[in-house]
Amino acid sequence: MQLHDWLVQIESFHSKEIDLGLDRCRKVYDNLKEAGHLEGKPLIVTIGGTNGKGTTLKTLENASKAAGLKVGSYTSPHVFIFNERVRINGHDATDEELVAAFEKVEACRADVPLTYYEFTTLAAFIVFAAHNVDVLLLEVGLGGRLDTVNLLDADIAVLTSIALDHQAFLGNTRELIAVEKVEIARPDGLLFVGGQDLVSTIADYADRTNVEMYDYTSRQLKDQHEGWSLSFKGPQGKVVLEGLPNPLIPQGNAALALQVWFYMANALQINPESIDLKKLIQETALFGRFSALPSDYDIRVDAAHNPAAAVCLAEQLQKLPAKKTIAICGIMADKDVKGTFEPILSAFDQWVLWPLQGERALSQERLQQVFLDLGVVDTAITQISKERSTEELKALLEKHSDARFIVFGSFFTIEAFMDDFKKL
Repeated sequence: MQLHDWLVQIESFHSKEIDLGLDRCRKVYDNLKEAGHLEGKPLIVTIGGTNGKGTTLKTLENASKAAGLKVGSYTSPHVFIFNERVRINGHDATDEELVAAFEKVEACRADVPLTYYEFTTLAAFIVFAAHNVDVLLLEVGLGGRLDTVNLLDADIAVLTSIALDHQAFLGNTRELIAVEKVEIARPDGLLFVGGQDLVSTIADYADRTNVEMYDYTSRQLKDQHEGWSLSFKGPQGKVVLEGLPNPLIPQGNAALALQVWFYMANALQINPESIDLKKLIQETALFGRFSALPSDYDIRVDAAHNPAAAVCLAEQLQKLPAKKTIAICGIMADKDVKGTFEPILSAFDQWVLWPLQGERALSQERLQQVFLDLGVVDTAITQISKERSTEELKALLEKHSDARFIVFGSFFTIEAFMDDFKKL
């Protein structure tokens, strides 16, 4: 079978899209290990949190590559093609590598029902083992404690932020959500925590399990006339980095990644400053994080899909010159829909609702009602039809050629939008 055929078939192996738990996965994982498909002992860095996982991972990936290390990176979801989820030294895994890994998982599955995410994550482990990577960077898909990536023991755990998202699975408070996320850190291991405050349940877990934890108080950021400086506690003592350029990703994520990098380098017995740290910060970017599209039109795409990310997006928009701004949006029904759009309402003059497919997608009709309930006037809301989305996008851009367009609400919104945008 070809890669596409496999991906379609994998969706049928379990009746649910999400079924948190490690027992089923562990059975197949143990079978794969016994079959010799999971050899190797890379340095494992597991990255969890509500927002900021992708940019933090990308910074660490770029640092590892610059240091001459072979690095495997696992992220989800993808924007364009599935292969994006599994990268070796920044390059997507090939169809052939993925198909070979899928065949091995299926041979060891023994009729154990696995979700799409579980099956493909196990396959990613096989690809990384085949490449014998030095460093393995794993982005948590949902939560942490019961996520498939947590089958692997992290040498270093990172929590980028804790905010409300996926409450149906993780709990309705930051404290409960943190309980689920923090267990990617192993007893006596290392844990780095981003954000500007420390959720009490993270500190409790660290104390109880003897985790060596570094939170925001271990890092000091200062804006300078040009750029910024960063000081933090490193594995060999205090580290001071002066004259850092302004990053293309959120500054807090860049600072967190730099501190983690020094500990990664220490574990690998290399000099963390053997790479050009200023170049690392200046050039690291990730598509879908306030990314400007190469186009005659002013279009940015952002993966903001929860209240905290929407606040961050609003702050980014405030830094841009004032002009008519149009939102192109869609969102999943299991998100805090009102909470996501309410903080950013005043940033937009018009709302364009993009058609999304799948059981989780919120219908355009329901999303329009949310905006009406929030006080958006009916004339400021437009729905794009699924059947004529490419033609209607072209007409929208031509009619408002002087406006700024922001595509956000979900990775799935970006994917659907880009499918049509590439056809123009």
